[in-house]
Amino acid sequence: MYRKFAEQAAADGEKEAARLFTEVAQDEADHCAKFLQAEKAITGGSPRANVPTDVRAEPVEIQAGPSTVSSSRTLENLRVAMKDEAFAYAKYTLFGDRAGETGQPGLATLFHRTAAVEHAEHFAEYANLAGAVRDTGTNLCATIKRETREGTQVYPAYARQASADGDTEAVKLLNDTANDELKHAKAFSGELSALGKRCPTSS
Repeated sequence: MYRKFAEQAAADGEKEAARLFTEVAQDEADHCAKFLQAEKAITGGSPRANVPTDVRAEPVEIQAGPSTVSSSRTLENLRVAMKDEAFAYAKYTLFGDRAGETGQPGLATLFHRTAAVEHAEHFAEYANLAGAVRDTGTNLCATIKRETREGTQVYPAYARQASADGDTEAVKLLNDTANDELKHAKAFSGELSALGKRCPTSS
């Protein structure tokens, strides 16, 4: 995915984005190699294999400001990449917690350190290029819009599909999540009002 994004960014004239996508693609390949080594060590596929733990994040400070890319395609790719890195961070953190609970400290370290790279390094670099963080009013408006959409459209649609499939537990979870999202939107709206600000209305 990232190599394709790099090619597209290069074609779009977005040199910094192309460089970053290429760099992260290499990092992901390195992560894959380490997880394969860990698998061999744990399953006994290689008697000399050890779980690698030599993963180090180089944290990047996220700066508030607009996107530094002008290509709409590259900007959308950056947003997709941010979602991918955020999910990887959450997933690897949980995997690391589980490894620690089951007596595999080396594997736990590998997961947790890889998660840190995904979040503090990759996600942060993408966020800076994409202009993910802005002033507080803009951040609140973007959040309210997203939470409202998820509460009124996204999760209700998922719940209807789950209902059609007969997945009653999923229906309950999705409906509960939709209600939570609307509560979040209301809470954020209160904070926006307290600042004396309003979100721009769509024309």
